[in-house]
Amino acid sequence: MKENRLVKDNMFITLLSQKKYALHAYQALYPEQQDISESDIEIVTLKNVIAINPYNDFCMVVKDQQLIFIEAQSTFSENILLRLELYHSEYLKRYIFEKDLDVYQKNMIRITEPIFYVVYTGEENVPEEIHLSDYYDQISIDLKAKVIYEGNKETNDFFYQYITFCKIIKIYSKKIQQEGIKALEKAVDRCIELNIFQEFLASHKGEVVEMLDLLFNQERITEMTHKTLREEGKAEGKAEGKAEGKVETIRKTAIAMKKDHMDIQLIIRYTGLSQEEIEQL
Repeated sequence: MKENRLVKDNMFITLLSQKKYALHAYQALYPEQQDISESDIEIVTLKNVIAINPYNDFCMVVKDQQLIFIEAQSTFSENILLRLELYHSEYLKRYIFEKDLDVYQKNMIRITEPIFYVVYTGEENVPEEIHLSDYYDQISIDLKAKVIYEGNKETNDFFYQYITFCKIIKIYSKKIQQEGIKALEKAVDRCIELNIFQEFLASHKGEVVEMLDLLFNQERITEMTHKTLREEGKAEGKAEGKAEGKVETIRKTAIAMKKDHMDIQLIIRYTGLSQEEIEQL
């Protein structure tokens, strides 16, 4: 079985939804800032209110002075910079609306300047920093992001542990077809043994193993979905038939994920359906 991106995405999002681990991530990025506490952090990760809205992995405001976006990638994509720009634009739109600010007023509106990071867990050689201007010759607004990968992280900080967790999952995922859920238990045990998110995994081992199992099952559902779409597309041979088949397959996928008690934000993320649509299934 191939590596499952959903597993790692969900673990990343689950950990950083807790201020304790958000603080660990901040300390890994800014080890000199020892006076920052959990109370200084506000988690402002975008939630998908309706299907067409963008949503990101993690975002936090620290002491109203830093707006930090962090995205995780197992396959490096140059489009990550465009997505980060979308996330920041969406954050600004919501911030201006919530604060009832007037962008047409004379006086400048002060905003927290964004800082962007990409956590890369794959094996390709990647640059330490990427810029939109590297890909577009005449772009007026540049955006840069620092890339965090195995070779440039301190041992046992938050990101080193996350990258190691992903590598261990990748290794043990190859044994799932033969060993089933035992392979996942071994993967979690190995992480605990290596002091990888030891406290979290030790206290939530059963839940984490269940989550891993559900998400690897979801991979099989996704593979079946793609197969069904291909077969339906060939059989129909018409654009409207393909569209209807895709909608029905997405609906069935959402129902399967819902039956497996998967987090609704995860269902929204991987089906594109709204929360209201999912609740009505």
